Amino acid sequence: MSQLTTRLVNDTPDAAMVRARDGNDVDHRIAIDKGSGEVAVHQYNDYPGEFEACTSEQRRMIRAARTSARYIVQAETDADVVRPTERPENIRNGIRVIESLTEGEFVRYFREYYDEVQEPSASVPESVTTVTSVLYLDEASTRLEYVTDPTHEIQTQSGTHWQYTNPADTMAAPDRDPDVLCRLEPGTLPVAFGGPFRSFLIDHLKCQIRDVYWLRGESVPEDCRLEGAGNPDVDRVREAAEPESGSEPEPGAVRE
Repeated sequence: MSQLTTRLVNDTPDAAMVRARDGNDVDHRIAIDKGSGEVAVHQYNDYPGEFEACTSEQRRMIRAARTSARYIVQAETDADVVRPTERPENIRNGIRVIESLTEGEFVRYFREYYDEVQEPSASVPESVTTVTSVLYLDEASTRLEYVTDPTHEIQTQSGTHWQYTNPADTMAAPDRDPDVLCRLEPGTLPVAFGGPFRSFLIDHLKCQIRDVYWLRGESVPEDCRLEGAGNPDVDRVREAAEPESGSEPEPGAVRE
């Protein structure tokens, strides 16, 4: 099976047009809205016109073409359509910063996070689906500018909600998108705090890089070919062999 290839073919003030050929040698034409980052139009051939009628492999290829299109628009136009936490270069900066922390700094930033992942302090712990540490890097991406206290992702009947263990973080955190997320499911840590947990976090971030390349249908860098927890949303998609919630083609996606 060939690798997915993507190229930018047209760039206007409002939209960018991308052509992709996926791993099954199926061609895609994709328009990305530069304001929202959403897929405005997605045309492809050789697959069923209804996304639900596609096999899991075909769905993965459709997702890969769409994801890769957003990344090439991010790289080759003036549009900002990929979240910083989904950019491999930002995740690698986060790895380097975590590696550079002194033991005292690591305790300061990640001890509480470790404890919350082990046993969430939420009022209904069983409703917590992930525990996240939100990292902001400085302008040079060489140190931590701000790290929030742990946040809980809570699943209820009314939907998914985020709950800070320190409500002040909503005001104190920089007014911009974070650079790195450490996002783990509760009760899943197989290591003790300290050096083993630092190594675990670094591998967790490498697995996030792995997941970006998997979503884009591209070869994973050798140092990130790891088994382990990466992006929990992607992990669930991969395990279920189904598209993640909200990943189906938006209105306007059509079969050629």
